[in-house]
Amino acid sequence: MERFGYVKKGSYEKVLRERDRLKRSIGELEDKITVLEADKNRLKKRVEFLKMAVPAITKIKNIGPRTAQRLEEGGIKNIIDLIEASPEKITEATGLPKEKALKLIKKATNLIKKQA
Repeated sequence: MERFGYVKKGSYEKVLRERDRLKRSIGELEDKITVLEADKNRLKKRVEFLKMAVPAITKIKNIGPRTAQRLEEGGIKNIIDLIEASPEKITEATGLPKEKALKLIKKATNLIKKQA
């Protein structure tokens, strides 16, 4: 009889308690999901804001689309990455001489200082 959805005599209250416990658990999980989704949306908005606050790497004189693409392929995706990169890493990514890499770092630093 159990396989047809019937409960054994004397087990009904136990089944109801288990059902209620599971409903509460589902409700708690749904609340947590709501909070996490709100956090996720807040963080996405913050990332978008920060992307707007940091100028594009192509704003630096002498960095065109091709150099920007090479930098990005080398892991240098924005001005902050450029400032923190070593001249050797920039040279490796772009093929530019070390002196020009140093100049790019200096230009990026000056651009950030102007914005601040």
